[in-house]
This record gives sequence, structure tokens and C-alpha cells, in this order.
Amino acid sequence: MAATNIVIKENRKQKYYIIAFGLVLLVTVVIIWQGFLKNPESTPVIAPPPPRDVKINFALLDSDALKDLQVFESFPPFEGTKGRQNPFVSY
Repeated sequence: MAATNIVIKENRKQKYYIIAFGLVLLVTVVIIWQGFLKNPESTPVIAPPPPRDVKINFALLDSDALKDLQVFESFPPFEGTKGRQNPFVSY
């Protein structure tokens, strides 16, 4: 007798899950229908702007601010061991 009660309760749960899944599926379909599929020709199409001519001002390369910059020296190569034995272990 107790086993039949468990089976009946599980069947009720499954019915509720099926109803909930159906409602979620219905809401998803309605949202997709309203957002994407309804009146696709009414959505405005924005044309990209026409390309412009690019003009580069090379006079900036001769400015005093750039002439005062210093070049970095090269860095020495790394000495020692790289990484850890196991990189996934926390510190």
C-alpha cells in the first residue's frame, strides 16, 4: 500500500513538471514570436555611413615632444626556473 502512494506522488510530480515545462516553452515561443518573427519588414535597416578620406598629419612626428623621448634599453633574459611544479595548487 505504501509503494502505491509513492508511485502516485511521483506521477503527480511528473504532471506538475510537464505543465511547468509546457508553460515555460509557451512563454519562450511567444517572446520569440513577438521579438523576432512578427513583422520583420517593419524593422528599420540603418545603412552604414559612407567611407571618409583619412588624412594623416605627419608633422606630429617632427614635434619637440617626440624628439625628447628616450628609447628603452633591451631587457636581460629571465634567469631562474619558470612557473611552478603544479600551477593548479593554491598559494
